Amino acid sequence: MSDRKAADVKLLLLQPAAAAYSEDIADLILTLYTRPATGQEMRVYIVGCLVLTLTASVLPQYTLLADRLSTLPSSTSPSTSPSSLSLAKAGFVHLGPGDGSLVCFHCCVRVSPTASTTEELPPPSSSSSRDTFVDRFDDIELTDRCGLGAAGSDHDDEPLRRHRRASPNCYYARLCALARAVSRSGAGAGGLGIRRLAERLDAIGDAKRYARALRKLRGCLLGGCGLSLAASFGYSPPHLAAWLTRYFMRNNGACPTRAGDIIALAHESEAQSLLAPGLLDILDIVGLLQLPELL
Repeated sequence: MSDRKAADVKLLLLQPAAAAYSEDIADLILTLYTRPATGQEMRVYIVGCLVLTLTASVLPQYTLLADRLSTLPSSTSPSTSPSSLSLAKAGFVHLGPGDGSLVCFHCCVRVSPTASTTEELPPPSSSSSRDTFVDRFDDIELTDRCGLGAAGSDHDDEPLRRHRRASPNCYYARLCALARAVSRSGAGAGGLGIRRLAERLDAIGDAKRYARALRKLRGCLLGGCGLSLAASFGYSPPHLAAWLTRYFMRNNGACPTRAGDIIALAHESEAQSLLAPGLLDILDIVGLLQLPELL
């Protein structure tokens, strides 16, 4: 990968990934993406997982790590229980004092903080229906193909392992587990290691579906004049693209194309805070969709 291309990828991937996952996970994701040995399918897989987790979460107000962390109390026994930071990095949020459960912001699986039992949290609104375009990708069981189940014994590793056991198809947990696997196994060091990791994740099959979906999304965003006309009414084009992406992912691949419909969606998205303002300011969906691997 050329220095210029690597710089472009870093600009597009690093900041939003760091804000949603963490700086260390974002660095691992970027390292894997930019290594010469990483194949096109794995790069598509990374972009697909990242776009899904940044835009299509059930609880989008907690997409940013800092917002999740603000809901979690500090651990009273750091030597015997996970830290608040490790829980937030694993995707968990605490919704309120009336419920002690931890909930994934992306897939909404509910995990008891003290037991291994899990249950799915009922959707908070119709917009979080399971019948979504995102769920068309959920046909591959990934329960422990990353090989993280037996890795490490530190308490701060347990939240991600529990998340993956409870919700193996969660895209946030998948990408986080991929980054952790790269860190532990050194899979980014060569093509064979990366290929084996991709096989364990079944990333190649997912990447083909991601590529089709993201190319269709790019056509929706750039194929007409609706977005540019809507932007002429004072809306930020990157904000509009992010809101349209969320709609696309959560509505079976449908996407408004007329300027009036896009403006109406923008009003609704702003009113309901469907994406965190801090994320909107650093997320360039169109740039991600124009990476060479997706063209």
